[in-house]
Amino acid sequence: MFCNAYLNEYLVNYAYGTIDILANVAGVVSRGSDKLLEQTEEEWDRVIDIDLKGTFLGMKSVMPEMVKNKQGKIVNVASLAAHIGLTNLVAYSAAKGGVAAMTRQVAMEYAADNIQVNAVSPGIIQTPILGDTTPEMTEIFSAATPAGRLGKPEEIANLILFFASIEADFVTGQIWKVDGGWSSQ
Repeated sequence: MFCNAYLNEYLVNYAYGTIDILANVAGVVSRGSDKLLEQTEEEWDRVIDIDLKGTFLGMKSVMPEMVKNKQGKIVNVASLAAHIGLTNLVAYSAAKGGVAAMTRQVAMEYAADNIQVNAVSPGIIQTPILGDTTPEMTEIFSAATPAGRLGKPEEIANLILFFASIEADFVTGQIWKVDGGWSSQ
């Protein structure tokens, strides 16, 4: 697979003390309800701090080194919730929508420095964020996805690795949806 060769190349560069790639992949959903009138300010702050502020701080921490080296790749993880309304996800949708907007803005600001900033917007993926989702809910999510199934983590990882590769040197400011066709409905 092409991704492994590029990953090895960047790991070698890291061994020499440069920061070439940042993947901001942290994400949490609310514990309990994430409906506007039921959301607590404390839980809102927790989701925004991890999902949005964490992405901001990650980029801010590596950007000086990338600007100095006149190269870098940043891949942020947004969500399908950044693009369409989904029930019970007000804080999560706001955070991931902010990640998408911030990705485009930072990409414009640093394109001349040969730094590409892109984001992946996963649909419903088989990861721990689904928590205690029942088999019935998993079936509903699968049926709502035109592909008829949930996404796999490696399908997201492969797109992140593409954005981190030299094949994506002229791709910046893009938010790529990986959602089994959900957002095309």
